[in-house]
Amino acid sequence: SCAALGTASLRVMRIVSYNIRKAVGLDRRRDPEHILAILREVDADIVVLQEADRRLGRRSAALPPEMIRGETDYRIVDQRAAT
Repeated sequence: SCAALGTASLRVMRIVSYNIRKAVGLDRRRDPEHILAILREVDADIVVLQEADRRLGRRSAALPPEMIRGETDYRIVDQRAAT
């Protein structure tokens, strides 16, 4: 039970699911920097992003992995590798 463990050993894990809608805001402009600012603000332990990659054709990702690696502490896990 939690009471038996004591509060000192408990840690809250924050998990966030976020559909970034290809990094397009309400102003209809693509702004991956804004998405990164939101990710830093929520300060989650785990973030699951939808519509961040897999765009059609040769276009770059909506939120390039290099930006996530360079501007956050998050580690990227490719969903294709997990299956």
